[in-house]
Amino acid sequence: MTELITLFGVLGLIALLIVYSAFSWGFVTYKLYGWFVLPTFTEFPHFTVLQFVGFALFINALIRHGNSTSIKDEYKDKKNEYLGAFLSPWLTLVFSWFIYALFF
Repeated sequence: MTELITLFGVLGLIALLIVYSAFSWGFVTYKLYGWFVLPTFTEFPHFTVLQFVGFALFINALIRHGNSTSIKDEYKDKKNEYLGAFLSPWLTLVFSWFIYALFF
C-alpha cells in the first residue's frame, strides 16, 4: 500500500511540474509576443495566455529531449539542473523586460 501511495505521489508531482512548466512558459511567451512581435507586425493575431500554454505544450512535445553529452549521473549536479529548469522562464522574462524597457 505504501508503494502505491508513493507511486501516486510521484506521478502527481510530475503532473504538477508539467503544468507549472507549461503555464510559466506560456505566460512568458505571451508577454514576449506582446512586447516584441505585435508592435512590429500589427496584423498578426492576438493570442491568449491559454493559447500560448497550448503552444508551449505542443513545442515541448516536438523537442527532442535528452542530453547529447555522455556524463555519468553521479557527476551531474541535479540540484542546479532542476533549479535552472524552474527559474529559466522567469529569468528569460526579466532579461526580456530589460531589453523591452531600454529599446522599446
